[in-house]
Amino acid sequence: MKQLSGARSPLPSLVLRASDLSPELVATLDRSNVAHPTSKITDSFWTLIEQLHDMLISLDFGSLDGKSQAHRKRSILSGTELLMHRCAALNDYLGVLARTLLTSTSGQKKSQEAQSAKRRLDDQINRLFKMPINFIKHDGFCLSWIEMSLGDLVTHGYMVAGPIGDGVQGPIKFRRSGRDDPEGYSFALTLREVLPAFYLMCATVEDVLGRAGVLPTAGNEKQPATRDARSVLLSETLELLNQLPFRGFPDEHQVRVSVFSLQDGAVVARTSPLRKLPGTFRVRSEIRSVRGGGSYRLPYWSGGDSAP
Repeated sequence: MKQLSGARSPLPSLVLRASDLSPELVATLDRSNVAHPTSKITDSFWTLIEQLHDMLISLDFGSLDGKSQAHRKRSILSGTELLMHRCAALNDYLGVLARTLLTSTSGQKKSQEAQSAKRRLDDQINRLFKMPINFIKHDGFCLSWIEMSLGDLVTHGYMVAGPIGDGVQGPIKFRRSGRDDPEGYSFALTLREVLPAFYLMCATVEDVLGRAGVLPTAGNEKQPATRDARSVLLSETLELLNQLPFRGFPDEHQVRVSVFSLQDGAVVARTSPLRKLPGTFRVRSEIRSVRGGGSYRLPYWSGGDSAP
């Protein structure tokens, strides 16, 4: 088991240590119009927990009719896009926070450390969150539903699809040849990766600020003075994440994902591998409309390059 959060709290350790920033550093944040990490990261955490909870509940389609299912799927995809935005926004905020606090003491080395920390932050969420949302924002891409099934086994997910050249629409993978981009993303992977990515980004900034002497010494953290009303959702959200299938898409085979639990108030996790569906399974893609004469290159399709 690996502890992801701070001691006796589900919040990142960065939140707990930053609650004791010196008055001079708090003044630096105020002059630079940068939100204090204790309030900003705490709110971001509980916002993600609430959204994850709602999305995980929505993935149970029950006895919904076809029209209701289609509406539910669109809602889930909109929520997925918002999750990407929020992960990218936290990434950018943490980069600004590190740069502001590190460069409050003059020196080229501190500036280089801030730049290095931001590159690590980008690397940590680029494949699953930041790269897809940037294609959506800047290149006309969108999320489209995919599901794979074999008998009663079903795993849901999405592709990030848009113009890939010559009037063809398709997943990012076919836009950027030679890159390690997936054809699709299963919820079994991406929803489980939100919290580990959140904690890892915070730990990266905590490490660089701690080594620079900006944060108080670890081990003397104070627990937050107030309890967020959304905290009642935490335990159920972790259980719902654990109930996601351990069946991913073909390019996610053997990728290890987190299995969460709470110990003494802290979030801990072990990992377990995803498996692809065995045998010959069915792939169903719901594609967006294309212009007249255009075509679609489907994900996980070996029967030809494109469909009209």
